[in-house]
Amino acid sequence: MSLTHPRGRRSLAAPVVAACFGFAACGGDVQEPTTQVVVPTATPTPEAPAGHQTFADGYLLSADEEKLILRTEQGEETFLVSRADLAVLGISHLQSHAGLTDIGFRIEFVEAGGDRYAKTAMEIAPPF
Repeated sequence: MSLTHPRGRRSLAAPVVAACFGFAACGGDVQEPTTQVVVPTATPTPEAPAGHQTFADGYLLSADEEKLILRTEQGEETFLVSRADLAVLGISHLQSHAGLTDIGFRIEFVEAGGDRYAKTAMEIAPPF
């Protein structure tokens, strides 16, 4: 086969062109992205009390924007809700489970000034 034959040039050109595209697609000139991931740090709000955080397990009896009432093995326990933790707690979700005994809740709370403030509430298996 002669190099001057038109069909021969096309057959030699196709693999060369494919190799060039392959090299370019494989990142011959790879550039690192210029974006940075910034993780914000949480700053406590004045409405959020600070103190030793602990938890209580039980059945949720009621929930509103002011307090959560949990039935534990020791009896009914009340946890206040601060404005800072309102969004984290998901009061409407908690209200939908209040009074049920097929699901329990773990309330994490802090004690401050003689009061207990709910920080988080998570569903758990029935605790007792």
